[in-house]
Amino acid sequence: MPSSYRYILVLSLVLASGCSSSTPPAETSSENNRPATDGPAVAGQSGDQGEALATAQADAAESQPAEPADSKPDKPFSVVTDEAVSRITWTSVKDGSAKVSGDFTRIRGGLFLDETDLGSTHGSLTVDLNAIDSKNPVRDANIAQFLFESMPDAPKTARLELRKLSLESNSLAPGESAAARAEFNIALTGGALEGIAEVQLSRASDGRWKVTTAKPIALSLSGLSLSQQSESLRTRCNHQSIDDGVAVSLQLELVPQLAE
Repeated sequence: MPSSYRYILVLSLVLASGCSSSTPPAETSSENNRPATDGPAVAGQSGDQGEALATAQADAAESQPAEPADSKPDKPFSVVTDEAVSRITWTSVKDGSAKVSGDFTRIRGGLFLDETDLGSTHGSLTVDLNAIDSKNPVRDANIAQFLFESMPDAPKTARLELRKLSLESNSLAPGESAAARAEFNIALTGGALEGIAEVQLSRASDGRWKVTTAKPIALSLSGLSLSQQSESLRTRCNHQSIDDGVAVSLQLELVPQLAE
């Protein structure tokens, strides 16, 4: 084969691999920081070899996970682990003065909690709306059916998000506790409420953490878009009234583990 034809063939292979010359371009990221043997096809390789190498390089590049722009080392992550201890308790009023209380007993999720920087604590919990215990199974079934399952796109869970924790000391020694203010958001499919809760944060000697409300959090059914569902529940249970306000208390136990 004349030398001019061989030159044209080699040049065609180089262009097909996406480079303008046989010299690799300047590397701009760690993703491209690879040994020289992984470079583009060079003169002396057959057409089939060059195409196979280019295909292998493309497949390898696609298989590499992308690095997040704000990638940081994992921080300690505390998750709710003991459903026998962790509870979200609600208290409602029916017929003017009769109080009814119950618990949501299935709580999952966690908080990013750095024991040396407690002010940076944040995270979210999911609450199973069907896991209700008011010590009255008929009442529990009615609440689940008429208050939650009748909502448009009926949610199976509520999301409780902790956005910020403010306290005087930014760290606690084992056995210590401190008062704090927690900025939160609670959301269902139809509505959401945000506010500030007064809580007590405790660090146990065995490494567990506890978060309890110092006083109940005042929520409203209308604020969560549950007014119509509340009326359906009132009718079903033949009550004179169900108050719009609901008092909610938290008792959460968390155990440290590294975030995945």
